[in-house]
Amino acid sequence: MTVKIFESLGLPSEPVFLAPLAGVSDAPFRRICTRGGADLSYVEMISAPALKYNSKKTLQMLFRHPEEKKLGVQVTAKCTEDMKRAVEILNRYPFETVDINMGCPVRKVVGTGCGAALLRDPEQAYQITKAAVETSARPVSVKIRLGWDRQSMNYLEIAPAIENAGAVWLTVHGRTRSDDYSREVDLQALAEIKRAIRIPVVGNGNIFSRQDYLTMKAVSGVDGVMISRGSLGNPWVFREVRGDESPTALEEWRAWVGDHLKWQQEHYSREETGVIMLRKQLLWYMTGWPLAKIYKERFSHVKTFQEVFAALDEFCSSLTSRAVVHRRLAHPLRHVEESTNP
Repeated sequence: MTVKIFESLGLPSEPVFLAPLAGVSDAPFRRICTRGGADLSYVEMISAPALKYNSKKTLQMLFRHPEEKKLGVQVTAKCTEDMKRAVEILNRYPFETVDINMGCPVRKVVGTGCGAALLRDPEQAYQITKAAVETSARPVSVKIRLGWDRQSMNYLEIAPAIENAGAVWLTVHGRTRSDDYSREVDLQALAEIKRAIRIPVVGNGNIFSRQDYLTMKAVSGVDGVMISRGSLGNPWVFREVRGDESPTALEEWRAWVGDHLKWQQEHYSREETGVIMLRKQLLWYMTGWPLAKIYKERFSHVKTFQEVFAALDEFCSSLTSRAVVHRRLAHPLRHVEESTNP
């Protein structure tokens, strides 16, 4: 099953995915991560009701750039009717696969009965998955967490239900909905899920380096991994987990960030929107470089792309003058609360 489903989509037998990151996973970000080695990326999580009511913002999120090689869409819904309608609409769009989100911990999402709220009702999780599978023109996968909280970790009930409903693989974030990011991913739980079901299991959570990847693979036996916070400001993480651990050279870093800026400029018709969306990514990109603290304030207040390019050139010139040629990436996001990863 593992090889067949991944190979049928043109993916490696042990793929590395880019997670759908809320407020981050626009087309320019996905493109730069694909260049870095992501085998499959996803648009930001889509709300089924928003799709049903033709939300302009939601429909814009479904944009796919011609250079995107493999792209999936993730959707969340509280009931089968909403899921069926959403998948019917998504069938019109050029995606390779559809993923159902049953793990998003954000209050406004679970408050509507979507995301991680579905973990409290395995039967509803089964029915929603089944409805999507029966309606979709593409393979359907599901993403979950281990349970609602530490007192209700029902992953060994949820995972088989999703398999029985027809999902082709299961992605598991190795924490509960109530856990924060200071808690380590439960690799033993991932291993239990892997033993309990026959469909491929993709592990998610705390993959920032090749060692993180190797540890997850060795302990849990997952068939692939999904990288989320580890990709922020570091699209090179995808090649790193595959063995290329050489530090990022300043020249390459400048070229990639420059391309990301150009793509951002092309993608957003309103300059203000494009720059605002880019600011946080610029701060992430600067992680691991000397002088980053000095320049972060400036990058936090840029208002035009012209200002962005000027600040970037000045930053790189300052590093060059100090004979800095490689980035030494710490991973400050490893234990930071983020609302980007559903």
